[in-house]
Amino acid sequence: MSRRGRKKAPLVAKSYSLLNYMTTDRHAEAQKYARQIINTIVEEATTPFTYDIINEIINDAVSSSNENTSKKQRHTVSDKTFFSWKEKYTWLQKVDKSGVAYIFCNECKSATRDKNITSVWGHEGTSNIQLSAVIRHNESAEHLDIINKNFPITKTDSDIECDVIETDSDSQFTLINDDKILFNTIYHASKNEMPTTNVNGLLDLQKKNGLECKYSNLSWDTISEIQSCIAKTLTNVIVNDIKSSPIYAVILDESTDIGVEKRLSICVRYVKNAEPITTFLNNIHLNDGCAITIVNCVFYEFSNLGISIENCVSLATDGAAVMLGHKTGVGVQIKSKYAPYCLQTHCVAHRLNLACVDSIKEKDFLVKFRDKFTNLFNFITASANRVFALKNIQSLLNEPELSVKDPHSVRWLGLKNAVEAVFESYSSIVSTLSKFAAEKSPVAKGLHKYFSSYKVVLVTAFMLDVHTELSILSCSFQKKNLSFSEIRPLIEGTIAKIETMKVSDGEALLEMQKMIETSGDEKMLKGEKLSFSATMDKEFQTIRDDYVKSLSKNIKKRLHRKDGDLLTDFSLVLEPLSVIAADVTDTDNAVERLSEFYGQEKKTKIVEGNLIEGTEVKEKIVEPLIDGVQLKEEWIRLKGMINDAYSKCDTYQLCRRLILLHKDIMPAFSKLAMIALCLSLTSVECERSFSTQNRLKCKYRASLKEIQLNIMMKISMLGPVSTSFNPYQSIRLWMTKKKRRRGRLYAQYKPRPSKIPKLSS
Repeated sequence: MSRRGRKKAPLVAKSYSLLNYMTTDRHAEAQKYARQIINTIVEEATTPFTYDIINEIINDAVSSSNENTSKKQRHTVSDKTFFSWKEKYTWLQKVDKSGVAYIFCNECKSATRDKNITSVWGHEGTSNIQLSAVIRHNESAEHLDIINKNFPITKTDSDIECDVIETDSDSQFTLINDDKILFNTIYHASKNEMPTTNVNGLLDLQKKNGLECKYSNLSWDTISEIQSCIAKTLTNVIVNDIKSSPIYAVILDESTDIGVEKRLSICVRYVKNAEPITTFLNNIHLNDGCAITIVNCVFYEFSNLGISIENCVSLATDGAAVMLGHKTGVGVQIKSKYAPYCLQTHCVAHRLNLACVDSIKEKDFLVKFRDKFTNLFNFITASANRVFALKNIQSLLNEPELSVKDPHSVRWLGLKNAVEAVFESYSSIVSTLSKFAAEKSPVAKGLHKYFSSYKVVLVTAFMLDVHTELSILSCSFQKKNLSFSEIRPLIEGTIAKIETMKVSDGEALLEMQKMIETSGDEKMLKGEKLSFSATMDKEFQTIRDDYVKSLSKNIKKRLHRKDGDLLTDFSLVLEPLSVIAADVTDTDNAVERLSEFYGQEKKTKIVEGNLIEGTEVKEKIVEPLIDGVQLKEEWIRLKGMINDAYSKCDTYQLCRRLILLHKDIMPAFSKLAMIALCLSLTSVECERSFSTQNRLKCKYRASLKEIQLNIMMKISMLGPVSTSFNPYQSIRLWMTKKKRRRGRLYAQYKPRPSKIPKLSS
């Protein structure tokens, strides 16, 4: 590489060429740093070896610069060449803008006013003046649709159905039938919780059945973007309804998904057209389960949606300490920082389950009874041979082929399902255990000895009767639109029904006693001998009395515990039967307390900063929700209505009439009626959302990301059935996000080539 005997090339001169190549944008800073680097290189090029290397680099850079410059000079073309192109492509036009030549399509530009043309050839044009670019546009699907008059303007212009949709900017775009088919297909797949990979298969199936749709083999990005638009449209409807409602309730619960990531479910309850609506809102990832983390997530979520958290009047949570903590719980922090009129409640469905668990724990026999059902489930389901043997015996004895259930304590009234399965096929289970006990299985011997006891047989039937009534109560508590006025009658009716079982036998117990045959001192159940002693009837009656007594006590303790006197005050004011039966002083005092709570302004305090830099307490005055003085004045009128015309109404009917019929003459009580309908007493909707989450993010889809999981949950829980889905708003959002080139989506999807440069040999 030595250049001995030759004159050195003007390296400094070539460095300026390299400088121009590196700073084509003519930015001052770029030129400054580039000049410093090049000057340093030139000054240090003292040896021939270094000089030759730098010279070759600069030569390559200058030649590359010249090539790029020639490539970029596409805006210059001779008139003779352009007219030769125009003879073949008559639609071609050229215009000069600021000294730069642009070419465009006359046909596409004239059609832009009536159609949603996405190509630049129909708008400002392109400066890429090459024959290959002209040929590509001439063969594009969008251009061919216009030339062949296949791009519809109205429904009568083509066999393809279309509609013109107005956008927020008063512009129009044409909604073709292909878009409807695409969105309906993706919505159907998402609503039925199908994987995204099934969408292209559904499109191909529709084509095979004769439905014309140009979309095919769509990429994952396109499908997920459409799903995002659908979820956004569904969420916007709920957010707008919440904003139009002066008050709302929040329902919170936390759980973990299959990836052991902590998640927070946020549901809301609001009033629309005097109807309470409970629905899912969002599913958020939590870094930890601390109360402050949950509170901040809730605040940021509502702030991002533009919803004032001050209007929250109710917070329903489960029994977790982080939610119900008296000092730093989530409810306490939300009320002290943001929503001073918020009333926190402990989910009544969770309370009922806790009351049942507490009642079983108080009796050693019932604790062992529940554990034996767990052992039975583990023994039978641990072997396919045992499951098969149980089914065969059930078939021989003409009993229903039911699988054994596990009495999960965390699952609401899980013991009822386990007891019911055993009761329906008791003889088959005892026979199956006897079969495996004969094969010298110690576990089967122990279980057979326990379940063949006469006392256990009676307790099983009795527990089924009791837990059937509890399951009815639990299902009533799980209604979406449960009202506070329904709680007390449901509880009192269930307790009265259970207490009668001390002396009277239920349906299951009567049926079991009919199946038991007595022969002298022996008891037989469909050929299986039961262990029996004379004291077992008395022992069973003792267990029966103790369990009913304990259950009634715990239900009253758990469910009659006051979340605050306000719920009682609501009943004394808005429940006609209570108003008529109560003393006048009690109802007047209830109105007084409600007016003081909702009719006076309150302060919220937020501590900002840290201990190192210092803290600052910010106070905010929150305006009262109701005019307290006006509420007390309106009470005289409402009390007269309740004692006369509305005496036979329930709370729900009275609140609806106050909102719809008497809003003008009783605005304060109309607002109080909305608060009463908004009060949320259960967190069941969050449990439903976790069920949906676990179905979507299962072991086969464990890598589902947070954003996509949230989108799929919203479509599954918020969307209507597939036949009622209207895709117009979602398509409008999708089309207005960016310019769409349908031609690309019509064509077969091809992955982009790798950007990794090939190494030259």
